[in-house]
Amino acid sequence: MILFNEEISLLKAYVDSIQGGSARVVMGDDEVAVAISLGDLPPGTREGMVLAVRFNIDMGATKVRKDSAGRSEKSER
Repeated sequence: MILFNEEISLLKAYVDSIQGGSARVVMGDDEVAVAISLGDLPPGTREGMVLAVRFNIDMGATKVRKDSAGRSEKSER
């Protein structure tokens, strides 16, 4: 089961360039560039397109990650 928080943040981004199987996507007012696999972008994504990026918090995955990190710290002791 995947649990998501109700609050969703929206960030504008644009596809700056595409090379091979990845796109250089520039996001936000600070214009942070990231490489994203074309398979993770909507079908038909092309250079120059503006994307609406939505972020939400996955509480279930957060708990699993925290629990896993806690077990790793204990096993290192």
